[in-house]
Amino acid sequence: MITVAGRIGQRRASLAVPSSEPGPIAGAARPERSGLKVRSQLIIPNFSTWNVHAVRDALERHELGDFRLSAMLADAMGRSPRIAAALATRVLACAGLPFSFDPNTGDGRRNEAAVKRVLRYWPRMAPVETLVELWRWYLYMGFALAQLKWSYDAISRDWVPSLEVWHPSMVRYIRGINQWFVLTTDGQIPIEPGDGQWLLLTASSMRPWLRGAVRVLALPDLVRSFAVRDWARYSEVHGLPVRVAKIPAGADNDVKEEFVDAIDHLGSETTILAEQYGADRGSFGLELAEARSQEHEAFQRLMASCDADVTIALLGTNLTTERTPGVYVPGSNGDGVRRDYMESDVAAMASALQEQLLRPWARFNLGEDATGSAPIPRWETRPQADLTAEATGYRDLGDALKIGRAHV
Repeated sequence: MITVAGRIGQRRASLAVPSSEPGPIAGAARPERSGLKVRSQLIIPNFSTWNVHAVRDALERHELGDFRLSAMLADAMGRSPRIAAALATRVLACAGLPFSFDPNTGDGRRNEAAVKRVLRYWPRMAPVETLVELWRWYLYMGFALAQLKWSYDAISRDWVPSLEVWHPSMVRYIRGINQWFVLTTDGQIPIEPGDGQWLLLTASSMRPWLRGAVRVLALPDLVRSFAVRDWARYSEVHGLPVRVAKIPAGADNDVKEEFVDAIDHLGSETTILAEQYGADRGSFGLELAEARSQEHEAFQRLMASCDADVTIALLGTNLTTERTPGVYVPGSNGDGVRRDYMESDVAAMASALQEQLLRPWARFNLGEDATGSAPIPRWETRPQADLTAEATGYRDLGDALKIGRAHV
């Protein structure tokens, strides 16, 4: 196993390769000869005003394979601090894992050499920020799309692909023919994952868009925004006390106005004029009249329920931002992301990169029959404590075997 030092993106491998290094072998396929053409995206749309009807319409279209509105809805959901934070926590937890390449099985020397060649320009092929964007759309939509843009490296003499993430509003799925399509400036074209043109990261092989967080969180996010709005309106009435200015019943109007003006200068709160009768009819006074109600707790409970939906859906637990210090979240990393969620995310990404990025690279640089030499990406999801305990166990086992042999 050849390991990228530290965490992914912490070190940029040099692209410099000795000129004696072999380039693409004779007879290997070439991107331009394979009909690959750099495509351009249409202008990314934007829609920022959402109500219940618009959200339901977007989700219904999403479930039918039309992702134009749901992708714009996902963009709008990024305004929620809870969704943005939970999504970033899950994505960055994956991107920050130790990363390495394993050589493929088969021809050992050839496959080891393939790993070394890929390591030279891996940060150029799949920068960490590109992987983060792919993961983000993968979680939001249940899929993510990227184009492979090929360039010839004159130093290494290799064809090098680099990933360009496309906005999912450009993607369609036509169920009648089971085919993905993407809208480009050249029109609508089919997506063929692994052909050297496109990389399609999916949450499952069957209708992956149904596993997108946008289906689960769009309505709770909208409800939360309504609760915030209603609470703000409630606070306008109940949050600031009304000042009651008490004046003598028979006071002169000029005196009344002078007294009220003096009170108004105290702040922006509402002032009500109340004439005094009875024993206090000859005096001036001021008191605060507060609206007494506990109805604001309903807004808090509704918002808390929506917040829990977000963290449960994205992190697998709601014990992250609200948990008591020292509380352990079973099966999670230090950020509260469930480990099985992380394992699923990195497994999907590793499979897509190996099948749809590295195999085309091997085909164009090592030959048509060399796709089996494509390296296998791997992220280490086990906590360091588990790895240390495993290493200690192997060491103790080795020591025991030595002692056993010494007594034979």
